[in-house]
Amino acid sequence: MKIRNTLFLIGLLFLIGCTPKEESVTKDEALKFAEEMEIAAAKKESNFFSSRVVMDAFADRIQKIKNYDYAEGVKKGMKRGLNKSNFEQAIFESMGKNGSFERVKVYKKNNKFYTIFRLYSDNGINYYDMELTKLSNKVGIADMFIFATGENFSSSISDLFVGILNEKETKMQNDLDQLNTIKKLMVLKNYKEAKNEINSMPSKLRNTRIVDILDIQISSELDEETHLKAIQNFERKYGNDASAQLILLDKYFINKEYEKAINAINIIDSVINKDVLLDYYRGLIYNLKGDEKAAMLSFEKTIRNKPDFEGSYAELFVCYINNGDKQNAKKYFLLYSKMKKASSEVIDSYLIKYPYLKD
Repeated sequence: MKIRNTLFLIGLLFLIGCTPKEESVTKDEALKFAEEMEIAAAKKESNFFSSRVVMDAFADRIQKIKNYDYAEGVKKGMKRGLNKSNFEQAIFESMGKNGSFERVKVYKKNNKFYTIFRLYSDNGINYYDMELTKLSNKVGIADMFIFATGENFSSSISDLFVGILNEKETKMQNDLDQLNTIKKLMVLKNYKEAKNEINSMPSKLRNTRIVDILDIQISSELDEETHLKAIQNFERKYGNDASAQLILLDKYFINKEYEKAINAINIIDSVINKDVLLDYYRGLIYNLKGDEKAAMLSFEKTIRNKPDFEGSYAELFVCYINNGDKQNAKKYFLLYSKMKKASSEVIDSYLIKYPYLKD
């Protein structure tokens, strides 16, 4: 299960310290914001995320972490960096043809409203827990906890600042150039060179959590041994964090540690409280473990709670084929074939192999 969508962090390296006069967000405003963002993402609007970040509020979160003394005008650089970060494009590429970027829930904590979005694709799953704020009558994102990185958006950017802003101007520019080089190499799918760049980074940057995540992402495109070493490095540093479980799923799958994988899913689900799509992942793990009954129960549960998700129908009709239950195999195959995101390749291949499915 590959974790995607960390490239955009590289572009967000300039902020200014300020104290915005934020207002409370109402429940209706939070629900409306989440709905409108979900619609914009479904339409693949090029700025569905960047246009909804409240820059002053985000800058304030950064300022509170490290108490930086920002230079005049740096916030404009932040805005340019966000616009050039291609976060939305990274999301759309990860979604592919059949993926989605959907809201999971809107909730209130410590008198603030949050909304959780799920990125789902064939390459894996990720969650974005967004803190909402209101400034100058605009409801938007003040900060965002990214499950794939295991920390707040502001913390990731702050850690990069530690490794860059304390350097001399020439060294600072070299660090920025190297980060941009890694980004370009990943876009070009030149992962071997990107890995070399990661390994040659100065220790202050190389040992940040976000660079460890980038290393895992790059290594996953090389070979299994390199990928596993990158995950093991991450596990040594952050393995006790509940938020690290999404990354560690890769290791559990590679090592066939299915009980640990189920436990990781349960931990993620308890933190989110809860996402019905995770039952689908439980089903996949039970299938790999050889517990077909538990797998089928998980897929059926997903269908009850998320009937528009095609993946569980596909898994169920295959399970029934394997069990020789032609009636239920035909039932779920027909349901799957009628779904908007059903794969024509999957349909055709199973009809050729099992002609009774079309009877």
